[in-house]
Amino acid sequence: SKEYMLNINFPNEFNNIEFKITKIDLPIKKQYSLIYDEKTNKYYIDRNTRDLIDDDNIDYIALKKGFVSITPLSQSTFNMALYHKINKKIR
Repeated sequence: SKEYMLNINFPNEFNNIEFKITKIDLPIKKQYSLIYDEKTNKYYIDRNTRDLIDDDNIDYIALKKGFVSITPLSQSTFNMALYHKINKKIR
């Protein structure tokens, strides 16, 4: 479409094809952790934002719960108006 694109993500493992129309993962909270990797003997900083958000309508959470994630995008980024329009049509 000239108006939008659909970002479709599939979970690593799924038995039944269930999908959700989702919003893009926009972290609201940020938490950073210092992680030590014993294999490489190095430290790195990990940004743990996704586990702090529990909203099935966010792409990452839907994937984590086994759903196919379909996220409407405009040319710039997430398209909220189209998200609501598609959700109304499928319900």
